[in-house]
Amino acid sequence: MNIVALSGRLGAEISEHITQSGKYVIHFPLAVRKSFKKDEKGNYPVNYFQIEVWGALAKTCKEHLSKGQLVSVSGRLDAKSYDDKNGQKRYATMVVAGTVDFLTPKQASMIDANALNSMAADPEEMGDESLFRQVMSSDDDDIPF
Repeated sequence: MNIVALSGRLGAEISEHITQSGKYVIHFPLAVRKSFKKDEKGNYPVNYFQIEVWGALAKTCKEHLSKGQLVSVSGRLDAKSYDDKNGQKRYATMVVAGTVDFLTPKQASMIDANALNSMAADPEEMGDESLFRQVMSSDDDDIPF
């Protein structure tokens, strides 16, 4: 099973691309705390994870997110290999997002609240088959407690 869930802050502005097949994709580094203890310099140690988002979800993220904002991402790990400009084989591992929860919107009054709640990617826009399903919200009357 290949499932990843991370919460952290955007470590840089989002970069956007259009693939040769015309699909829209964005990338951003997500800074996630390693622990809740500060290091000797008074900083929290962090890991940076490269996040990839496709299609309509990518467009929404590009519109509403910027460096430093807090998000929660769930998706799957994807490992790729490529040859660099010197012909050396390189490897990259990233998280392909299935959902992105916006935890600190730019300006709450300017963003539709429905657009902020558990935005889920269309599995066909994620580059290949996805293990994730879009969860539809239910009415409060459907909740058994």
